[in-house]
Amino acid sequence: MDVDTSQHLVVRDVSLQGSRLALPGSAAQENMPAEIRQQLEALDDEWHQQHNRFSEQQKCLFIPVEWLGRIEASLQDVGAQIKQAKQP
Repeated sequence: MDVDTSQHLVVRDVSLQGSRLALPGSAAQENMPAEIRQQLEALDDEWHQQHNRFSEQQKCLFIPVEWLGRIEASLQDVGAQIKQAKQP
């Protein structure tokens, strides 16, 4: 563990890559590169489109109800992971 020039604690992993420590809810979003934020937003938009398409077409799919439940659960898991990645 080190202290960087901005007086933040930095933890190093096995490959000696540093990661700045932050409290939950702090301004970590500001430290996220704009490119990653844009990619997460695009991914979230695409997820919403896919989920809407699935919801609209669900009644027309001739597959067992169990499969529909699995697909919906999978979509919800992916949505939760995207949301978590966007969290500061």
